[in-house]
Amino acid sequence: MKGSNISPVPALAAKFLKLSGIIMVLFAIINSILLLFPLNLGDIEWRLNFTTQIIERGILPILGIALMFCGYGFEEILGIAPPQAKVSWSNLKFWIYLLSLFCGIMFLLLIPLHISTAV
Repeated sequence: MKGSNISPVPALAAKFLKLSGIIMVLFAIINSILLLFPLNLGDIEWRLNFTTQIIERGILPILGIALMFCGYGFEEILGIAPPQAKVSWSNLKFWIYLLSLFCGIMFLLLIPLHISTAV
């Protein structure tokens, strides 16, 4: 159901949700990159600490992606969403889906790495 009388507050809320989601995802990416330094792949304790910290901080990109999807959902409910085009590289939704795919694959690959390091 699309609203005909839209107040500016929900429209701004959708934009703020998307913005806060982008900030959380960028923070998580920068944080993950900074965890790599100093790179010491030969040290078992470093690998164990690295995988543990990545998994513990995994809630940030997940929450950021959820906030961005909520923002898009609010726009669609309010009827202010732009018309859906084909999948394009400039569409933010495409990059969100790609990021969630990357996060899922990364967490799946961290499971055997963490288990083999811990044993």
